[in-house]
Amino acid sequence: MKILCLLTPFLFFLLSTSQASSACDFKTGKHIKELLNPIYIQNIQINVPKSAKYAKNLIKVFTSSSSNIPPELKKKFQANVVINYQFGKCEFKGSIKQSGDWKDHIGLLSGGRPYRSLNVKLDTGNVVSAVQFKLLIPKTRNGENEILASLILKKLGLISPETFAVEVGVNGVSSTMLFQESARKELLERNYRREGPIFEGDEALLWSFEDFNNFELENISLSRMTNKNWFMKGDSSQAITLSAYSALQSAYLDYATNIDKTLGLIIFPNNKESSEFSEYLFALLAMSGGHALRPHNRKFYFNAITSKFESIYYDGNVSFKKLADKAMGRPLDTILSAGFSDNVSPNFIDKIADLLNSEVLRVEFSDRVRAFNKSKTSKVNFEKFFNAAIAQYFENVQYLENKIANMLTDLNENKMNRKSKVKFLKAVKNSGVSQNHIQNLEVLDGKYIATFHSGNQQTISIKDVSKVISRNNLNGERTVFIGNNSHNELQKNFNTHTVSFAKKLTMSAGVKVRVSETEKILTFIQKKENDWVLIHSGEFNGWKIEFNGIQKTNNSKLLTNQRFNQNGITGCINFYKSNFQNTTIKVSGGVCEDSINIINSSGALKSVSVDSAFADAIDIDFSIIDISEIYVVDAGNDCFDVSGGSYRVSNIYLNNCLDKGVSVGEGSTLFATNMELNNANIGVSSKDLSKVEILNAQLNDINVCLEALQKKQEFGGGSMTVENLECDGIVEVDINSVYEAVLH
Repeated sequence: MKILCLLTPFLFFLLSTSQASSACDFKTGKHIKELLNPIYIQNIQINVPKSAKYAKNLIKVFTSSSSNIPPELKKKFQANVVINYQFGKCEFKGSIKQSGDWKDHIGLLSGGRPYRSLNVKLDTGNVVSAVQFKLLIPKTRNGENEILASLILKKLGLISPETFAVEVGVNGVSSTMLFQESARKELLERNYRREGPIFEGDEALLWSFEDFNNFELENISLSRMTNKNWFMKGDSSQAITLSAYSALQSAYLDYATNIDKTLGLIIFPNNKESSEFSEYLFALLAMSGGHALRPHNRKFYFNAITSKFESIYYDGNVSFKKLADKAMGRPLDTILSAGFSDNVSPNFIDKIADLLNSEVLRVEFSDRVRAFNKSKTSKVNFEKFFNAAIAQYFENVQYLENKIANMLTDLNENKMNRKSKVKFLKAVKNSGVSQNHIQNLEVLDGKYIATFHSGNQQTISIKDVSKVISRNNLNGERTVFIGNNSHNELQKNFNTHTVSFAKKLTMSAGVKVRVSETEKILTFIQKKENDWVLIHSGEFNGWKIEFNGIQKTNNSKLLTNQRFNQNGITGCINFYKSNFQNTTIKVSGGVCEDSINIINSSGALKSVSVDSAFADAIDIDFSIIDISEIYVVDAGNDCFDVSGGSYRVSNIYLNNCLDKGVSVGEGSTLFATNMELNNANIGVSSKDLSKVEILNAQLNDINVCLEALQKKQEFGGGSMTVENLECDGIVEVDINSVYEAVLH
């Protein structure tokens, strides 16, 4: 029989509600599944208080003489944004401004009512975990084609934004728009990547620049960073960003100085050392998405763990039709011969085939296009569109695969060289554009020494560097960091090994390793207290893995001012994209942010144990994992921390957790059968649209037994259900969250 805690005076005393405010007329922690699914959104209503100025601005955009939308007319307006769900509504403060480069992003509805594509930024709250997004006139992205393309690419493992049709009203003018989230932290995490540097092609010189024609200056247009705040977070962020930026500028230099050779489409920032870009190129070409391949349209994420760039899909102008002989004005045969030096992986082709036959793809597409038929006078048969599009895409995939196999040629690698720099600098001089060039950036006492092409040096602040790499501007003058070869690879303080049990084993220089393949025992021994190990794509069935770290002392401290080091690593031992079956992991000592960090992994762990953790003992992100038993003794922060995934644990035994015993966040689910915790500040925490269920919990010497709350804007409240709780502390639940105690 269920007894809610409110019915028992003692439990009522335990339940305290924080003073957190809610912009929704419902508890977000009660609707976790629904808030992450756009099907439950009825409409979005936007009210601009300064409506006269907003309308005047729109008229100016309509009447401007240029073919594109002048940047100075993309003014920001404060707005109130209301999201109406099937079960309630949320009201948020934010701002809007004109979106898009060209005038297809403005239009007239029936009756002559004007409307426009918008960039929306929420100051509070989120929509399907996005705090910044675009509301686009559907024809600017080919409507249902864009929705299907975004879904396909995401399910292929490529980074792709949440995209769906939705009814939108702006100051009373209603229309169906395309919702598409912006390329930010939330997009990366939705696609199971950690936050990191995001770059894009720099379009500042391409149109509306002084007296130059559109694209006249493409041969001197390189790239820029779009999330400069991440760069400014600390030393590791800065080192990772500048290394990645230099490598990307290298690729753009080669592109810009060889546009005819690269066909205005081909760019390989990873120097063709991996398949990420060839697979992205293949997937886009098969859906006639050449528009997204133009380097000025490209967006990139740098994955510090793999040291590779990954494409972020954006603005493909895709069309699921029979392939034409040309793409973006270039012969298809020429593009294929320039873009592929090897066959596309059969595994990737099989992955496409499996996806196209997936009922899940059909259902999710149907959910995301539904709003289109709410306002259209002539209804669209989206089932018919889907069937035809899938059949044509599969035909295009087979066509391209055969064509590539029949015409492969060896290609020169795209590499940084002095000739491309010389050609670039000469092109800038010939263009007449006033532009300074930084050749090297060197850290010194919390600032940077910038060495210019002229040979001059200048000390600039971290904020100045962020403006250079994000806006190509320094002290009001156009300034471009070309990138320096010494930044192209972070300082080598690690060794990489080829092993049978993983794709790659990387370790800091001091780590010793012992491997017994017959007994399936893997042992690592630290030489320095901050030494680390990264296992990429490990396959562990029946293995015993042990990490013997140096024991922490009162003087122990992290050598970086961020959670991760310059290689993007947080743990003493780290598992990335690995699979576990009947695996045991044991860690002792070590001075790391996490003793064990598991990322993007799956499977079943027999036992995980940690003692003497410097900070978090066990941290698991973006994974689906079952664990039979967890043992932690002495953790300098949280004992067991999970995020962005689904986790089941049979038995949890925790002793002496300085902060939380169990922390569950960022849209995770955790089901635990038995939990015993002694001595912690907080017993179990469910945060940010996470759902926790525990059958039996015995918590001793705990200040806060349980808490459920919202911490981050891009999420909502948490949900907590516990049966048979023994604890003398309090329970804290904020206004957005829910807690249920079940007594028998």
